Amino acid sequence: MSQAHHDRPFLQPPPSEPFWRSKEFTRFASIAGVAIFALLLFAYFGLRQDESARREEDAAKANWPPLSTEERAARLAAQGTLFEGALREAPVAQGFEQSGGYQKMLDSLKRIRPEQVAERAQLTLDWTSLTTDPDPWRGDYMRMRGLVADIWAERLESPVFEHEDVWRGILTDAEGDNGVVFDFLERPPNAERLRREAVDIEGIFYRNVVYTAENGTQRTAPWLLAKNLNVVPAASESAYKATLADNTLLILALLAFAVLAGRVLISATRSRRRAPATLAPPQSIREVLEANRRRAGIRPPSRTPPAAKGEQRL
Repeated sequence: MSQAHHDRPFLQPPPSEPFWRSKEFTRFASIAGVAIFALLLFAYFGLRQDESARREEDAAKANWPPLSTEERAARLAAQGTLFEGALREAPVAQGFEQSGGYQKMLDSLKRIRPEQVAERAQLTLDWTSLTTDPDPWRGDYMRMRGLVADIWAERLESPVFEHEDVWRGILTDAEGDNGVVFDFLERPPNAERLRREAVDIEGIFYRNVVYTAENGTQRTAPWLLAKNLNVVPAASESAYKATLADNTLLILALLAFAVLAGRVLISATRSRRRAPATLAPPQSIREVLEANRRRAGIRPPSRTPPAAKGEQRL
């Protein structure tokens, strides 16, 4: 009978509950979801703020105020002494003629250290100002960020120091418009892989140049003699790095909390597995009575058979 009762389904221990349905896991998942959502919000707003700040900064620098008559005259007068008089010739737009002034500009730029150019190039190139009134800005150090549309080696008519070629390229904005021509006396790192890369270029505005595009139309573009070129990291990458840097303590606290919650969850799951709920097999009436006597402190009766008459128990 005991075996029959033991084999009945309702007397079997219930199956253990999966850990993902436990209260501990539910609480952990809820808090972890809130933490992940907070991290995503930080990353999103960090990206938007970084992109907005960069656009505002570029727009503020690139919109040059109009020059007064006195400022324009002073700039034109100062150009006569810059770069050993290299700017006295070719004040108007023309082709890529390698004049004596062009050679002097490359020679002067070769002698200037890259950090000096970076320090002086605080002016962001304004394409509209240079194409409408370029003369007052000749010889100014400036910088530009854009996409490299093309880059190639151009042979010099006469070497500058040990250089027989100049690396010439075209830089455009994100829409592919407002092209700027740049010349590098030094070969840029990974020059063949720079096409369609976003770069920052720092150099000296030489003059405007007129050239014929691939579709046969004539175009006018500013001509920079460049010294520094740096590939721009992706906007999302820089923004996420900035977000991580600004919220390092919060992120560390969230990670520590996640680790602690995970350890608590694992510990609770293991303890539930070590002590599964089991149903004791049914006991006989005699066993139940003896267990009750032991709990009550009653000494169980002796199981020794009684002695026969006339027999003395030792």
